[in-house]
Amino acid sequence: MEEQSDVFSEAIAPVDTLLGLLQRGRGEGYRQILNVPKIESHALLTQCITRDPRLDHQLESRGGFYASIAVAIGLPLEPLAEHYCGNICCRFWSMRRRSGTAS
Repeated sequence: MEEQSDVFSEAIAPVDTLLGLLQRGRGEGYRQILNVPKIESHALLTQCITRDPRLDHQLESRGGFYASIAVAIGLPLEPLAEHYCGNICCRFWSMRRRSGTAS
């Protein structure tokens, strides 16, 4: 159990940082991320989604929180598709976007 808590403490950012607020699902994080440059906001949210430090995903749900931020900041889906599906999925997504069939 000791090892798991060390891993968690290293993975989650301090609460007084924007990343830490987002990782904890805090409303202040939502408010702040709307005011940072897109490149930074995209990187922070992508990190939250792809390197989620939560120990219990059922107890601490962040899907709706992250999805609403993604829409608000115009997060491109390609980096997420590449992370979860690999390059084949990204090529398919890119082809759909170029052809106008992606929504």
